Amino acid sequence: MSKRTVRRSRRANPLRICLALCGVFAVLVLGALLSRSFEAWHSAPIENAGRRMTAYTKAREGAQVFMNGRWHVGRDLDTLLVIGVDDFGAMTGSQSYNNSSQADFLALFIRDQDTGEKSVLHLNRDAMTNIPVLGLTGQKAGTTYGQLALAFNYGRGQEDSCQNVVDAVSHLLFGVEIDHYIAVTMDAVPIMNDWAGGVEVEVKDDFTGIDDTLKLGSMVKLQGDRALTYVRTRRGLEDSSNLHRMERQRQYATAWMQQAQPYLQDPKAVAELVVSLGDYHFTDYTVEEFIQFGDMLTDNGKLMSYELPGENVLGRVFMEYHVDDAALADMVLNLFYLPIYE
Repeated sequence: MSKRTVRRSRRANPLRICLALCGVFAVLVLGALLSRSFEAWHSAPIENAGRRMTAYTKAREGAQVFMNGRWHVGRDLDTLLVIGVDDFGAMTGSQSYNNSSQADFLALFIRDQDTGEKSVLHLNRDAMTNIPVLGLTGQKAGTTYGQLALAFNYGRGQEDSCQNVVDAVSHLLFGVEIDHYIAVTMDAVPIMNDWAGGVEVEVKDDFTGIDDTLKLGSMVKLQGDRALTYVRTRRGLEDSSNLHRMERQRQYATAWMQQAQPYLQDPKAVAELVVSLGDYHFTDYTVEEFIQFGDMLTDNGKLMSYELPGENVLGRVFMEYHVDDAALADMVLNLFYLPIYE
């Protein structure tokens, strides 16, 4: 409001003030009537970021989802988003809200607190979705449609970049809540690998010319930087697609989990891992919460693995992964909600 407008408002006559108050009163009364009508109907729409799944708030029962002709209620879950940043060195952050790093690896760990069931949803870095854009001051300035990996670009490379990825993933998954995150740089992979005593895999690609010890079909115990080579390399391989690399990453993650079981059950060992990661990671977890997460991963029961349904498509310049919204909606319902039988 300009100074000129302020001076005019001081001269407003009593009749205008009375009319304004009457208008405000009318809006309040109308709002109350609409609110009562929604309560009588027992449900009112809530924001769902423009995705296909329709969400509602049902009276006296909290937030629920209505889909496929049935109400669903959210499971009691713990969720952790793991972000592998395609960069080396410490996560020191930058001065600008637009950095040069990308989220090269994304996996959402999910645990049902009631049943103990646990699963991991692998998220394709090339998945096309709406990404929040941060302005010069760090405030959200809209969205852009692009690869999910680019969500980390917006922010200073630490908390705000991680949160931007969380928001983009949440939007992609129809607004599900994500509790925590941890981002690690490439330097963290050899540390985690060797902390677990090395990881044995059957090599899925011919790495000749890149690392001649990684021969197709051979059983190799990965140590140090060789683990990073195995999970990160695309260029120079017969199949250089991200989908094929994700197969290796899922294979490695499963083998790492099996190898790391005894270490994850040892609170001292978990604490040592957190210290060893040092500046190569950034998280909103405490050491105690990391130990609890380790306990979660070693609970009885199999870790179920899922991936985004969709297909690879060659865009104007880069490969794009186009998500099948209908199939993803069914997957989200199964992973994050329970049907209500009335």
